Amino acid sequence: MNLRADAKAQFSILKNGLLLTFVIVMILYLFHWVWGFVLSLGYNPFSSNLANFSIKILFFLISAYIVGRAFENNTFKQIIFDLLGKLPIVGSLVESLNHFDRIKSEGAPEVLFEFAPNSGIWLKGWVSKEWKDKKSGKTMCGVVLPMFVHPIGAYSCIEKEKLIYTGRQALETIADCLSGGLISGK
Repeated sequence: MNLRADAKAQFSILKNGLLLTFVIVMILYLFHWVWGFVLSLGYNPFSSNLANFSIKILFFLISAYIVGRAFENNTFKQIIFDLLGKLPIVGSLVESLNHFDRIKSEGAPEVLFEFAPNSGIWLKGWVSKEWKDKKSGKTMCGVVLPMFVHPIGAYSCIEKEKLIYTGRQALETIADCLSGGLISGK
């Protein structure tokens, strides 16, 4: 029997036990904190803490369901988004949500175009809007160019005849960009 090897094995067991005990204590402390936080909210009508906790969680779940149902109504959703849209940081997030909802409902076709004539550099994006240019009389398209992790990167105006439509939609392009190409497999 080697005393040194036995001591190392016992120390390893103690180290793993300390780590696991620490994790369990932190989880129990988190549950204790959540329990105390929920009980501290509002009035506790019952003498049993378990009954008070249960009724408050039930009330929270029912409220969440009602709010979720209310957001299925487009008028209510638009009123809330209009109010939130006036706030500084939240407003830009609401604008992004509205943009994605519009893309989902109207569709935005994915396109390819060459960066500069005969450059061999092709960019991928999606058409967000189309208009007739007053000076040249050509049909122009506003093309969103995704960049790196953020799917809405840059915006460019390109002549419609220079665009190659791929047959995919913008949401597929966004998912492709966010996944780093894992979703499309290309």
